Amino acid sequence: MAQKHKCFISYDSRDQRAVDRFIEQFSGSAGSFIAKHSDMDQDIVDSKNTDYVMSRI
Repeated sequence: MAQKHKCFISYDSRDQRAVDRFIEQFSGSAGSFIAKHSDMDQDIVDSKNTDYVMSRI
């Protein structure tokens, strides 16, 4: 069985419909995507420290 990798997709809420279509198109029967939502508008991470930002995401 092939190893699966996580991929974070960042997008503006105005692009939600396009993102939904992308996930639907590429998820297929293998279930390649698991959509999760984070409302970053309420919790802006104001840092240039990559490790810190990734831990918050």
